[in-house]
Amino acid sequence: MIIAMETAFVLGGFNLNTTATCDAYAPLRKRLAAKGYQVVAADISWRRKLPSQYLKEFMELYEANRTDRNIVIGNSFGAVIALLAASRIGADALYLCSLSPYFKEDKDRPPDAAHEVRIFGKRRLEELRSYSADELAAQITDTKVYVLYGEGEHKTCPPLVARCIETAAKIKGARLLEIPRAPHDMSDPIYTNALLDLMPPAS
Repeated sequence: MIIAMETAFVLGGFNLNTTATCDAYAPLRKRLAAKGYQVVAADISWRRKLPSQYLKEFMELYEANRTDRNIVIGNSFGAVIALLAASRIGADALYLCSLSPYFKEDKDRPPDAAHEVRIFGKRRLEELRSYSADELAAQITDTKVYVLYGEGEHKTCPPLVARCIETAAKIKGARLLEIPRAPHDMSDPIYTNALLDLMPPAS
């Protein structure tokens, strides 16, 4: 009997010092493995890189580790990369967790643009805003998509909530989920539990 392999790729959020291999994501990785998935955490740093470079590295990682069935889980800026890659890699399922609101359609939304530049850097933000979330969403055809955000993000980042809602609406068949009491943190137990509840065990 041939046993199909299922792989879960995890992309972390923006942090210059950690990646999806860090301790914060360990419970998620462990529980994905317990569901039967082969887990590949993207050990790709944002340090001194633009989103397009991060995308290139992730796609190389994906091609080197893809199996019979593949899911991609992206957190915040990692969700941006997952969305950029979606139509190119044709994963079976895509989980966009707290998708960052820095696309072309969002350029007038952030309440403090100067603050965003200080955190993320001018070049990163300029490149992100060159991408259209609507166009990327329209290119996804054969991938099951879930878009998640935490209830707490209504207060901490309303533009992010708007981006998640709009992106889910543009992808045919996408499921949108607001996680009660969850913050902007996929590694938070409340967030992790809700995410894993959406995932069937690997076959």
